[in-house]
Amino acid sequence: MSNLSASALLEQNLRALKNTNPELAASLAIDDGQGCLLRLEEGRRGQATLKAVDQQGEFYLHSPYDPVRESEQLIERDLPELQELDVVIILGFGLGYLPEAVLARLQPEQRLVIVEPDPCVLRLAAATRPMAELFADERLIWSVGTDIETTLGRIIAQLDRHTLSGWKVLLPPAIARCYLDFSRDFVLQLGSMMNTLQARMATGMIASELIMRNALSNLRYSHASPGVNDFRGRWQNRPVVLVSAGPSLDKQLPLLRQYRQRILIIAVGQAWRSLRAAGIEPHIVVTVDPHPANYNHFEGLRSEGAWLLADGSTNTDVVSHFDGKRIFAYPLEEVEKLFAELQGARGCLPSGGSVANTAFSFALMLKASPIILVGQDLAFTGGLTHAKENVYRQSIDDLPPERRHNMREVPGYDGSPVITNSQMDVYRFWFERVIAQLGGVQVINATEGGARIAGVNQQRLADALSTYCGDELIAPAELWPDDFSAVSESDLNKALKGMMARLRDLEKVCLEGVAVSRRLQKAGLDKADLKRQIRKLNTVEKDYLACKESARVLLNAFLAKETYCATHISEKTEGGVQQHARVAEAMYSHIIAACKRASMYLRDAQLA
Repeated sequence: MSNLSASALLEQNLRALKNTNPELAASLAIDDGQGCLLRLEEGRRGQATLKAVDQQGEFYLHSPYDPVRESEQLIERDLPELQELDVVIILGFGLGYLPEAVLARLQPEQRLVIVEPDPCVLRLAAATRPMAELFADERLIWSVGTDIETTLGRIIAQLDRHTLSGWKVLLPPAIARCYLDFSRDFVLQLGSMMNTLQARMATGMIASELIMRNALSNLRYSHASPGVNDFRGRWQNRPVVLVSAGPSLDKQLPLLRQYRQRILIIAVGQAWRSLRAAGIEPHIVVTVDPHPANYNHFEGLRSEGAWLLADGSTNTDVVSHFDGKRIFAYPLEEVEKLFAELQGARGCLPSGGSVANTAFSFALMLKASPIILVGQDLAFTGGLTHAKENVYRQSIDDLPPERRHNMREVPGYDGSPVITNSQMDVYRFWFERVIAQLGGVQVINATEGGARIAGVNQQRLADALSTYCGDELIAPAELWPDDFSAVSESDLNKALKGMMARLRDLEKVCLEGVAVSRRLQKAGLDKADLKRQIRKLNTVEKDYLACKESARVLLNAFLAKETYCATHISEKTEGGVQQHARVAEAMYSHIIAACKRASMYLRDAQLA
């Protein structure tokens, strides 16, 4: 144990922490540490350790004999690939033995995330051991507290698209026992989120150009259609049923048919065929998927009064073949701003990755209440993937191995376990997070099957409908914004040509970037010329960033894969100016090619 007093150690350590995380240092300085449930003890060899107690009895968080060696053994056993990782995540700071051992092995570019649920423990550690060097280390990222959503947000911010595969969680057994519930939920949610983000990153690199192409092609319909902004608050304090395509939908179809004209029905596109087979026409059908396979849910179905709520980048066949009224939205503000310049604002609908998340966001925009969830299984209820009539319905026993490896059991609607996967877990976590932040909006889960959604009132569909549906027929037509004014075709074409002009300006900037990069790669440049060319390259970068954001947002969609490769190479490059100049040349060359492709689709989007 240290010869310094606890107050002196605390002051020394917090002074170091203040340089890298002043907010955390300030909060620990205010905390009096009285709420700590762990007991500080001196180990057999004079090194400090912590003792905890649970229903099974007392236990040490660190070896009472040699906590330093214990940490080294844990790293050797659980982190053999340490040098290949970008980020290590340690759950539980304890007295800092394990973070010190990991930091001693990290390279300057690697990062260590410390997740400590109890700030009192961190304060106790800071008052127990001299760790100023650790607290001052800029490779550390801190997340202190029991809010898993906040913790995951901080971690995800560090795990960008270049490091999604280079991370690992280190969870000492004693820490897992000490923070049993937090550890279980944290590891489960982090794993689910990371699996989905990895899949999303791969999809983004492959599909980003498809998404933007679809959005540009769909302009011929979106410019003449209202956006979700035009529907804000238009169904306030009135009930709505949000129908998804989970297996439990089948048993609810008779009730939905009985009440179909007395409550607003918003359905995901995957459920439309199931509803139609049961004699139910939803009032609004929601779709977001840009891929051609999405059209299979719609092929052969003609609107019998339903409106289509489409993400701007929805598969073009879905949008063009739909023969009813259309509503449009965009998932990201920067994309909405881009298309607002072309056609006027349409609005954003936040999404957790699922079309059901998007439909729920629309119900919130309508200010509907209660929102009654049906078919929102988020699990393979009865061993099935979807409701009847869905074109992709099958038994999980028939799924290929690659779609079964991340399945797990979670608490079900009635408390018994059900099988789900990491992707559906992320959708569920999104619902739980959003619903927890709602005020004045009642959400009812009337799925009567699937996974339990925390924070949601569970109710039989029969009870929910009889309680909230009146005897009168609803008039969904009153939802439609009669005051919507579409941009003219000539104004749309003018805006598209203006965007093309911006891309030509960007192309000129990038041509200069290529030229300067090539000059920097030539051998024999004297110092003065080298500095001059570097300044020019910096000017090119500033000129590129000075171009209007909307043009760069458009280009990024055509550059996802190239940007990843070039930046990844740049970060791994250890050489000097010439190597980085080669990366810059490749990047600016890719941007020039993207300008040409984007201009072609802008030209195709113009209306004759």
